[in-house]
Amino acid sequence: MKRADVIEQLRQLKAAYQVALSAASGELLLRDLRKFCRADASCFDADPRVHAVIEGRREVWLRINDFLTLSPEELASFVPSRQGHHDES
Repeated sequence: MKRADVIEQLRQLKAAYQVALSAASGELLLRDLRKFCRADASCFDADPRVHAVIEGRREVWLRINDFLTLSPEELASFVPSRQGHHDES
């Protein structure tokens, strides 16, 4: 897939996140998720299973936050390109 196509898909997805979470109810949801996903707290737990669950929650928060705060071009930097394939810019 061309980089321009990836960026366009990310632009559409970013817009969907923004629409879904921009209303007052979205703000309430984000506050709840921020706490539940431990956005501002350590994810460490001595029990590796608990630690893995907490890290998974935080990964979801980071994805949501990235789509709300980064540009489509910045988001595209997280998309791995296929090895040996040179996308057209």
